[in-house]
Amino acid sequence: MEHKTTNELQETLTNSELQELGKQLKLNNKWSFYYHAKNNTKLYNDNTHKIYDIDNVADFWGTYNNIPTPSKFFYDGINYKKIKRTDETPASYSFFKDDIYPAWEEPLNVDGFEFSIKYYNVTNIDTIWLNYLLNIINNNYEYIDYLNGIRIVDCSNYNKTIYRIELWYLDLTYKNKIEKELKSYFNISYNTKILYREHKVLKEK
Repeated sequence: MEHKTTNELQETLTNSELQELGKQLKLNNKWSFYYHAKNNTKLYNDNTHKIYDIDNVADFWGTYNNIPTPSKFFYDGINYKKIKRTDETPASYSFFKDDIYPAWEEPLNVDGFEFSIKYYNVTNIDTIWLNYLLNIINNNYEYIDYLNGIRIVDCSNYNKTIYRIELWYLDLTYKNKIEKELKSYFNISYNTKILYREHKVLKEK
C-alpha cells in the first residue's frame, strides 16, 4: 500500500476530514492550557483561568492557533498588553496535565520541583515556546510521567523583555537524571543557565 506524505494528505483531504483525523491522533496525556493575569488585588488562584482541555492533535492546534502567541500576549519592550474581557495585564501561560492545577501548593506539585530558563530580549520567543510544547506532547520524552507541566512567565521590566520558562516535575525521584538530559531533549543551548527550585519552600501570593 502506498503511503501518502503530509502534504499529499493535505491536498486530498478536506479541512473537516483533516480535523477528524487530528482528533483520532491522541496525545500522550490529557492537557490543559491556562493563562494568568497580573492583578495584585486578587489571589493567584483568582488570576488563573483555564482556556481549554485537550487530548488530541486537532484540539492542540485548534487551541494554540486561536490564542495569542507569547510575543503578542506579553510585554514587547514598548507596550504592556491587556486582556480585552477583563482589562488585566497577562502574566503567563501554563500547559499542564489536566488533573494538575498549576500552583505550587497543588498536592501533585508540592513535593516536586521546577527547572527554569530565562530568555532576555529574544526575538524568537514564540518559536522557543512552541518547540517546548511540541517536545512535551511528543511520546518520546522519557520523563513524561514525572513532568506535570510547563509555564512561560512574563518577567519583563522597563524596556527589557524577559521571559522565564519553567518545567514542573512531580517529585525528586529522577531530579539528577532529568537535569542531565534536559538541555539535549529540549534543545537548550549548552551554555544556558538553568535555575532550580523546590516547591515545598515556595508559597503562592
